[in-house]
Amino acid sequence: NTKVQEKYNCKYLRQAAINVTQVVTGSPPKPTTAIYGERALDMVFGFVLDAISDKNPIDMNRFDLAEFLGLEHEMRISNMANTEMFLLKLKDDFGDHPQFNMEMAEAMKEMMLENTRQGRKEAYNSKAGLAILFD
Repeated sequence: NTKVQEKYNCKYLRQAAINVTQVVTGSPPKPTTAIYGERALDMVFGFVLDAISDKNPIDMNRFDLAEFLGLEHEMRISNMANTEMFLLKLKDDFGDHPQFNMEMAEAMKEMMLENTRQGRKEAYNSKAGLAILFD
């Protein structure tokens, strides 16, 4: 709604909600709180990444909450992530490098899935977690 966007500072709404939560409760919002939690805008599913990218020319009127709030998406690496998300996370965390390609990202995803099958639990979303997968 363009009238709402013209009347209100929509890019500040999320921060305002965080501030109100901190004042009222004395604590920051829970990370998984919708819209304004620390992880609310994380990209978790690969099909969502496809939907907001240029790969989806059908839905030109899509709504992107991160874009609406003037924020960037954070790639969350989990067993739900697709290969492209691994590659984007590598580049976001470490910058461009010739070794960061789809083949490496696929190998990292396969290693993560193999670790899961073996009952090994790791937090792969951090730089250290990504380094575990980078072989």
